[in-house]
Amino acid sequence: FVDPLDGTTCFTHGHPFHCVSIGLVVAGRPVLGVVHAPMMGVVWSGGPTLGVHRRDLHRNVVRPLQVSPITTLRRALVATGFPSDRRQTGDDNLAAHKAVLMESQGVMRCGSAALDLALVADGTYEGYWERKIKPWDVAAGSALVVAAGGMVTDPWGQEFSVGGGAIAATNGLVHQALLDALRPHLPDSTQKVASSS
Repeated sequence: FVDPLDGTTCFTHGHPFHCVSIGLVVAGRPVLGVVHAPMMGVVWSGGPTLGVHRRDLHRNVVRPLQVSPITTLRRALVATGFPSDRRQTGDDNLAAHKAVLMESQGVMRCGSAALDLALVADGTYEGYWERKIKPWDVAAGSALVVAAGGMVTDPWGQEFSVGGGAIAATNGLVHQALLDALRPHLPDSTQKVASSS
């Protein structure tokens, strides 16, 4: 899955949070990811069988990725996004955003799913969730999170699929707490595919 520009709105406004995202999925499992943020000068790359790294191109520094050791949602910095149809539907992620904001240290909204996942993988964020999302948005980043020791499911806690339209990714230590905070604000899991398309 190739997304030549994840974070289009950021790009059009000159905000540095946009990237190129390339993910390899084999038999439904993300196995390799590359996320390159040119304005930030950073490349995250690797996969579960290859190891994962963050390369700072400006300083020529490479370090392995490792998810954050923070164990409570109260101390966690998490990220999310909002669907493009938020003006036309009540299913807009705002209630879930408020709930997680009240339970965590903060919720970021930077406009690029691939970068949000890369930042979970490198320990900057403890978690990220989003619904109504496309496979090319999450294929690369989900491989990075798993390879860095994190956990990826859908927001209902079920097995993650890049084509499932929804993701919850964490350092693993705050995963259940994030799912618990989201649960009252999600549609019934039997409706999740319909609501994500």
